[in-house]
Amino acid sequence: ERNAGKFTIENGVVTIKNQENFALKGVDEIEELRELVVENCKNLNIEGLSDLLQAEKIRINHCDLEDLEEFDSPALCELKELNLAHNKIKKIEPIFKLFDLQKIDISNNQIEDPNQLLFSMCKDDLVFFNVQNNPFIIQKDNDRYLEFEFYFLYALQDQMDKLEAANQKLVIQIWNDSNAIDEFETKMPEVTESINPYDREFLERVKEKMEAEEPILEEAIKLYEDKIKEEQDSIQNTESAVKLVMEDYVKRFPEGLKK
Repeated sequence: ERNAGKFTIENGVVTIKNQENFALKGVDEIEELRELVVENCKNLNIEGLSDLLQAEKIRINHCDLEDLEEFDSPALCELKELNLAHNKIKKIEPIFKLFDLQKIDISNNQIEDPNQLLFSMCKDDLVFFNVQNNPFIIQKDNDRYLEFEFYFLYALQDQMDKLEAANQKLVIQIWNDSNAIDEFETKMPEVTESINPYDREFLERVKEKMEAEEPILEEAIKLYEDKIKEEQDSIQNTESAVKLVMEDYVKRFPEGLKK
């Protein structure tokens, strides 16, 4: 195999480190893969990543990653944690349809446009969002600081409300490792609902994309569930076949089991 010996597998975690020109294509064939860790792999080719149907966690760090198009896949419907820190990412639109994400780390990248934060919407289970050390971040002494707060509050208000109803809290890391929400000057939900800092055309495009993605995601989930059922049926058939063979053996050679 092309990548033989270049990665390790342990307890469902596939780890790839310190490789040059590594291609992920074919990694999806590892059936037990639940978590993918890629570190310090320059010129990484992530083609095939969109086929990781059962991946729950993906971490790609220090790989100079720029293009996230492989994440624009409803097949990644099981993905719960995505860590893309320390890369060269400018746009996070491809992760928009990953609606089940609970933790997102896009710190130490090259995101300049705060409008990209809109693509963090519609993630009802999101509890952790790290955006530290990106060019779009505004410091608290800046005249536009309040507008900067609204970018987060407008995009993530639904998630914050749902977590609050469940006695939980969304953690957003912006300037340091503490929860930035605790430091926000804006506290009143009605204010955040009335002030929309996003570019109008950009916002409309995101809303249209949201409406278009929903049926696609539902179909992807159905395909995934069908695949899981097919695998479960296959396992049950195998177990039934083994049981029949054992029963036949007992009938034919009853004395053999007593020895």
